[in-house]
Amino acid sequence: MNLVEWFPWYDEILADFGFDRSADEESAKLLQNLLGDNGLSPTDIKIKENVVIFGAGPSLKENVLEFKQINMENFSVICADGAVTALLEENIVPEIVVTDLDGNIDDLLRSNHQGSIMVVHAHGNNMETLKKYVPKLENILGTTQSTP
Repeated sequence: MNLVEWFPWYDEILADFGFDRSADEESAKLLQNLLGDNGLSPTDIKIKENVVIFGAGPSLKENVLEFKQINMENFSVICADGAVTALLEENIVPEIVVTDLDGNIDDLLRSNHQGSIMVVHAHGNNMETLKKYVPKLENILGTTQSTP
């Protein structure tokens, strides 16, 4: 990511929503400390040429059922944390789950323990959740919208 391009957008988001940049940066440092040397880097993640991404929404269950009708082995499955439950209900373990740990935590843990890589996002209001659940996860790539 080009931070020179990103930070003006980030500044607008902070202003529009009243978010606290220092809290975001504190959360990013916390996540980095929790991961230590065990965190993944983007180069550690290998995905197939074909990718399907699931997000939570009104058509999620229908789309998951449609996806099961094709040869799933040809696709890497990535999902937002809100979609992990629907995938697990259909015995689909996503390769990657992108989360700030505010979804169904039991399903996030289950998906991770079944092999999903967790892309865990640190922001100013999830520090307690990071402290509680990051130590229970493996195969984690940490992210932040603030200064890396």
